[in-house]
Amino acid sequence: MKITFTKCQRINEARDGLDLLFYFVDDNQNIHKIHTVAKLGAQISWYLTQQEVYEYSKKVFPLVVNFIGDWWNKHRTLPPEGQPYFEGKELGYVRSNKLDWENYTIELDTV
Repeated sequence: MKITFTKCQRINEARDGLDLLFYFVDDNQNIHKIHTVAKLGAQISWYLTQQEVYEYSKKVFPLVVNFIGDWWNKHRTLPPEGQPYFEGKELGYVRSNKLDWENYTIELDTV
């Protein structure tokens, strides 16, 4: 199965941390999303500009790629939608490396 990321949206702006929804489509053009929560304090996250959120989303995205790949390898399904996945719990920790999510494609082994 191949999935391609198409959009990232900030949600829950009043919460401490940075909530992002990453949207992706599968081979059948079904739209899926994964909700991530990065550990940024309210003093930081509340005042991020749209450009800063976009740049930070590129730091969160490597965690998303790793999480989906690990989940797929263990369960042979995509992670459940409708629940948040937290930095430091389900996800690893944000580092300085960035990965551009726009049109990024992951090939998930179906064997």
